[in-house]
Amino acid sequence: MKIRDILEELSGDALKRLCDVRGLSYGRRLHDRLSNLSRSYQGRIEDLLLDLRREDLICVLDVEWFCEHHRPGASFRYTNLSRGSREQLEELGRRHFIKGWEPKREGERPMRSAPFETCFLEVEDEEDPQEENPPSGVPEAALTEEEYLGGDAYRTEAHHRQFWQEVCYDAARVHPPRPYQADATAAALAGLNPEQPKLLHVATGGGKTFIANNVVVQHLTRTEGWVLWVTKDWRLLYQAAGDIARRNEGYAHRLCRMGGDQSLLYPLPTGHDPGTVVYTTLHSLRSRIPELKRMRERPSLIVWDECHWAEAGALGRTLLKWAHGHSPVLGLTATPRVEDESHFESVFRMDFATLVQKGVLAAPEPHEPLRTGVTWNARRAAAHLDFTGDSLRTLASHRKRNNFIVEHYVQHQARYGKTMLFACTIEHANTLATMLVGRGVPARPVHSHLDGRLNDESLARFRRGEVQVLTNVAMLTHGVDVPDARSVFLCRPTLSDILYAQMIGRASRRDAGSGKDTFHIVEFVDLSEFREQLVTAKHYFSGASFGRTATTRTAPTSTRPASARVPRLTFDPTGAPTWIPDTPDVPTFMRGLWYRQNQSFGLEFEFTSDDFSEDMGTRKWKQVAEPLRERLTAALPPGAVADAVLPEYLGSAQKDHHRWNVERDNSCGWEVTSRVLANEAGFREVATACTAIAEAAEDLGLRVNYRTGLHVHLGWLGKSAEEVKRAVRLAKHFEPAAATLVGPSRLVSFDGQRYDLSSPNLYCQPVSTAFPARRLARASTVEQLLAQVDNHDARYVTFNIRPLSDIHTVEVRMHSGTMDAAKALLWLSLWMQVLWAAASTQEVPEAPDVEVIAPTGDILSLARSYLPAVQQEAFLRRLDARRREVAQGWERVPVFEAWREFARRWVPPL
Repeated sequence: MKIRDILEELSGDALKRLCDVRGLSYGRRLHDRLSNLSRSYQGRIEDLLLDLRREDLICVLDVEWFCEHHRPGASFRYTNLSRGSREQLEELGRRHFIKGWEPKREGERPMRSAPFETCFLEVEDEEDPQEENPPSGVPEAALTEEEYLGGDAYRTEAHHRQFWQEVCYDAARVHPPRPYQADATAAALAGLNPEQPKLLHVATGGGKTFIANNVVVQHLTRTEGWVLWVTKDWRLLYQAAGDIARRNEGYAHRLCRMGGDQSLLYPLPTGHDPGTVVYTTLHSLRSRIPELKRMRERPSLIVWDECHWAEAGALGRTLLKWAHGHSPVLGLTATPRVEDESHFESVFRMDFATLVQKGVLAAPEPHEPLRTGVTWNARRAAAHLDFTGDSLRTLASHRKRNNFIVEHYVQHQARYGKTMLFACTIEHANTLATMLVGRGVPARPVHSHLDGRLNDESLARFRRGEVQVLTNVAMLTHGVDVPDARSVFLCRPTLSDILYAQMIGRASRRDAGSGKDTFHIVEFVDLSEFREQLVTAKHYFSGASFGRTATTRTAPTSTRPASARVPRLTFDPTGAPTWIPDTPDVPTFMRGLWYRQNQSFGLEFEFTSDDFSEDMGTRKWKQVAEPLRERLTAALPPGAVADAVLPEYLGSAQKDHHRWNVERDNSCGWEVTSRVLANEAGFREVATACTAIAEAAEDLGLRVNYRTGLHVHLGWLGKSAEEVKRAVRLAKHFEPAAATLVGPSRLVSFDGQRYDLSSPNLYCQPVSTAFPARRLARASTVEQLLAQVDNHDARYVTFNIRPLSDIHTVEVRMHSGTMDAAKALLWLSLWMQVLWAAASTQEVPEAPDVEVIAPTGDILSLARSYLPAVQQEAFLRRLDARRREVAQGWERVPVFEAWREFARRWVPPL
């Protein structure tokens, strides 16, 4: 039997579908179409048939069957029909496929029977068409033809045996958690609250399912309740159930399901007894909410995997409403929503860059984006959404662009190796796979319009190396692990950070077997009005450092047009700060600090010397500046430091913010400004720079004194007037407490000999001089708030919001000059948390206006009231140690007696 014999039986409609699904042009002559298909599949009927959608496969099997009332939620699987008679096939259609199926009516062309060599067909009865098709977990050989034709394939003894083999306890899989995984587990358990959903954010590859299952096991040891585990599809549920059962002896028989008839978890019993873990999808749960509301015993914990996927939709809102006040909800995600749009409060975050730094994930190697030369009339769905489907389909159909993509891979195949290619549409994925095969590259499409068995087979071949390129749209964005995948081809442009993170995450796993510790990111960009707004590696990895080849992985960023509101120099933080754990690989002075996930920051270090004056010549100034720059260049990653010093002050708008700079500051002499940094990697880079600066200063005669300061710049959007006003009020509250952490010359006037406690430091005045309480209360928009500081001298306050108007940063000017990374990073960590508090809904009362800042506040009390609570004690101990160090300096100055009296009342942390 040849493919041609089957194809020639098809009607024009069926043949068009068949050509569409294979990415062929229907405009070709029939002979050419059949020849192309035959060559692609080399006579293997099963490969041809298994690639088709349900409707196409119906047409191939028998063009005379039709469906009056089809159910789009049904999806094909595998049944051996090779010896099935017409009567058996019709019966199978009526029983297992779609109600209402009948042979075509009298007077139309009769069916021509064909002795098919091998084809597989089965239908899964899903509860909702939006659920993804779960992959087959049943080996074909395990099920006989009689079992398929006579009943439900998932109710066989063979499937039960296969299932329990895959979820049984395996001592070899039991291993202790990494330190950050243990911290995440503790933070999640401590944060559970039925009144407030909590979020566990761990980047792809960091083991969020592993962590969540540890939370479940420990939770069930403390309570007699049951756990409900919810996510978007049964494939992810199967993975979660397998992980907890294989690592915890006896757990396989504590697992249950809710719904999912004929699905992967069918062998699990239904129910929700105490001590059990119940798995279900959102769609299965929806129809059971009325029944669940009548339960006496609601789940003692709800784990919602991939919660970002439907949190804002009707299903997500229904789940959260049902759980509120009764069951704590722990959301899991690798790609969280923006905090202002989320119902969840973060309890732990582990970002991509930190996992790379810790050696958990492979380091990205972004390539310079490849310009296709194609002009694209792009359209976005809405102001804050991604591109429209029609817009992507137009781009996908561009032949020149597709040829460019395929040609680039073919020319560099040896370099890129196993590659996951993300296409614009399903048709695009089919087209690119076909084109690659035509150039001799083993490629397969993987997407939701293909049968689950075929997708599984393609993934298996990819893992074995028989397939080099998988083309897909979104199916590979979660739940698929191929550690030795070496490259990601991003042929689908996006404006979504979430989608971008999901796509690159597929190749980020390290692979000890192949020695893989890096992976390629290859991007294709077109000519469109959105070109500067696309999420690319330059945007996504801005400020991150990935170690030994950081210069190739930390590309500079461009500034987004003003109309886009979000500039490239900043990240919009999306959750609670992340705790830096107490582990041997972390410098002692960084342990216990917090950084806010993906919030960009920069530091300005000011220095002086005994012989500096404002009329110092450029040549003499450079004799200090150039050796200082050279020390930084030697210490920091290649390319991280500017190639020349700046003998004149250029200002923020003209400097290269992606390199460390040494520039002139006429108030003190020399200023070192960092590049844009973020996350733990940024903290480490500051520590390295401080060490280099301190060593150079000793040789060059540089020092810090009352004329020098440390300025911290934090990326921040200030999305609303209320958020900015909360930040200003918090700054007012924290000023007298933060004053206990800095030198007195930053608070009051000092001429080098005497302190005047009645006059402020003119370059670091209280924030209430810019925002008195009445003026702050009257402002109702961000623009009105910025108008209040629209003069040059308004920047000389402790908390300066003027940069919000152009580069979306705020500046904290209060700290005295230092070369000590421990002091600088403690200060940076504190103000990151203050801005996090400003984004919360917690009310901040108005603080009294003052003309001079006095160190009379209690930093520990304020931190407990407003800052993140998880793992807080370590941070409080750092704050207490620093304020006591500062207070020792007050002992030598008589005018500070009132300050000393207040310090005697300080209560140390527990």
